Amino acid sequence: MKKIVSVVLIILFIFSLMGCKEEEPTPVIIKEYQIIPYFTQGNKNTLLTEQPIVLTNQEGANRNTKITIDSTQLFQEMDGFGAAMTESSAYLFSQMSEEDRQTVLQDLFGEDGIGISFVRLPMGASDFALSNYSYSDLPAGEIGRASCRERV
Repeated sequence: MKKIVSVVLIILFIFSLMGCKEEEPTPVIIKEYQIIPYFTQGNKNTLLTEQPIVLTNQEGANRNTKITIDSTQLFQEMDGFGAAMTESSAYLFSQMSEEDRQTVLQDLFGEDGIGISFVRLPMGASDFALSNYSYSDLPAGEIGRASCRERV
């Protein structure tokens, strides 16, 4: 009787080990894209000229290559995505109605929006400022106290 119980336990143990094997998930093709490269030279001798696709392997020989993105294999985790809130965008935002502001905020940061999770604020004037300014307008080489007085 002990032998039968031992054999049954060993068989159950083997079957349990077989059930623990993880199967590789099959990648799903969501969409296929055709890639068309274009080339522009800095001196403008060539402007947006379609180029042939040339892919090489490690030996340098041309070959037709299919690029596969395996969404089941993760390499890094994203902390989030962001955008800059410039002076001009803040000004335009302040000119909106409360209802429109709420809509924009939901579109940017809401669960059904585009998923922005970080906002960068430029320090000093940028190319999207309402005017040109600096927080320390002193002659070259002089170091002084920075002030936001004129911007408030």
